[in-house]
Amino acid sequence: MLSKYIKNIRVNHPITLILLVSIFISIPGNYTFWQSLWALPELSVWTQLKLTLGFGVALIALLMLVQGVFLGRYTTKLMACILLILTVPAQYFMFSYGVVIDASMVRNALQTDIREVRDLMNWTMLIVAFFAILVPFYWIFVQSFERYSLLKAFKRNVIVVFTALIALVLGVLAIQSDMATLMRSHKTLRYQITPFNAMYSMGRVIVGERAKLPFKTLAAAQAVGVNSSLPVLVLVLGETARSDHFSLNGYRSKNKIGVNISTTPYLDIFKNTELVSFTQVTSCGTNTADSVPCMFSHLDRTEFFARQANYENILDILQKTGYKILWLDNNSGCKGVCARVPNEDLTRTQHPKYCRSKECFDEILIHDLSDKIKTLAAVHKDKTLNSTPKGVVIVLHQMGSHGPAYHQRSPESFKQFKPECTSSALQQCDVQHVINAYDNSIVYTDYLLSSAIKQLQSLDDTFAPSLIYMSDHGESLGENGNYLHGLPYQFAPKAQTHIPLIVWLSANLAKQRGVDMSCLHQQKETPLSHHHLFYSMLGLLNVQTAVYQPQLDWFKPCTLDKLAQ
Repeated sequence: MLSKYIKNIRVNHPITLILLVSIFISIPGNYTFWQSLWALPELSVWTQLKLTLGFGVALIALLMLVQGVFLGRYTTKLMACILLILTVPAQYFMFSYGVVIDASMVRNALQTDIREVRDLMNWTMLIVAFFAILVPFYWIFVQSFERYSLLKAFKRNVIVVFTALIALVLGVLAIQSDMATLMRSHKTLRYQITPFNAMYSMGRVIVGERAKLPFKTLAAAQAVGVNSSLPVLVLVLGETARSDHFSLNGYRSKNKIGVNISTTPYLDIFKNTELVSFTQVTSCGTNTADSVPCMFSHLDRTEFFARQANYENILDILQKTGYKILWLDNNSGCKGVCARVPNEDLTRTQHPKYCRSKECFDEILIHDLSDKIKTLAAVHKDKTLNSTPKGVVIVLHQMGSHGPAYHQRSPESFKQFKPECTSSALQQCDVQHVINAYDNSIVYTDYLLSSAIKQLQSLDDTFAPSLIYMSDHGESLGENGNYLHGLPYQFAPKAQTHIPLIVWLSANLAKQRGVDMSCLHQQKETPLSHHHLFYSMLGLLNVQTAVYQPQLDWFKPCTLDKLAQ
């Protein structure tokens, strides 16, 4: 019945079709843009009306111009569908989660995996896809247009393009001064104009991917001072964890019976001893695709995104000096960081205790962790080493607090905060229920870290173990209508860039490296960032290289040689 009704809605000319598509995309298809524009407090009602009219005319004209270039019996329909498929998903995610569509968001989306796609699926999305994509697609393709001669079609196209161009110029001129000021003051608006935000961002990603950067090695390095107790570092790469939801940093939340409790009950027992939680740490980016390669690099965030070459990362350097490296992944991959070191994808593991049909809990990362360390530390004779390894570094890449399905990130026994949001349509949940689900994932991460430390403590007689936990970026949990992450860095709220950093050193390693833990506790409010990780790992693992910058090593102010000065 619906199909018959749709077929009866006819347009007699392709120009009518592209006009209707342009109006649909410009008005409901840009709802988030119009909403943001009318929410700006500094604009008078008259200015808002003028901007709305000017932007509306310009946007409709620009869409008519784009479609007019491809105006034809079949190309008209194809172009209309392409514009719709670029508009509707972008608008849905902007409206639902408060994100914007820029190059980093597109890049992150292209690197996602099936689990992340599955988490985003919900009935609201399916309904929107049906009525805003499938139904319009069907209506577009059942239209039939009169055949034109090539000359007549060419004249028609020229008229459409020329008319649209004039309307575009007039619309822009009417708001030129206000628009220039607006776009300088509120740059996020430009990333909300669909479908051109998606088209521009995809173009930037494609151009970036085609411009293959050369690969360069860094200065020679060597591990020194290795003694009988081999250094072991477990680096836990967190996912979507924000610092201000860790009770180690002062946060408290109400549990399911209304009592304020800790989100880090397992690590609290280590507090003020051999464990330090740094409280003022910022990320390199607001999404995994940007942050992970950046945090393992020797470059700061400005240098990293302006680089003209790709360089060895910290894992490459450690491997060349004789450290045995292993990357264990329970997320969507290492984003190229582990390309030259041994790595294992645990996402498809069929462990009966830790894994379900769709994914594994993060405990799979620490299953037999101590045995893996012993195996890696054994004498290896191969073409590159031909000797005992200088130490062991294992990276554990968590699923962590990845949203929007926070409730799936923690087993039932760790759900201290209830009720929790069990939908991926976060905007439909009470904000506190979203926070509850998120906090439960933090409790589970806390347990994971505590369990890993206990396994490392069991090795302290024969090794010198340590653990560093650092998240890739933070997360918005409904503040100002924003959810998830991925906003352009310069506009991102602190929630998306303020990340946890937790360091645990065994007594053996602290003594071996001359680190004063009481001093390190006094440094916990020192401003740090992802940029410090590269140099701090070099210092902790006693690797000498000309690249090392001691002022960026968070351990350096508390080493015996520095304290003696």
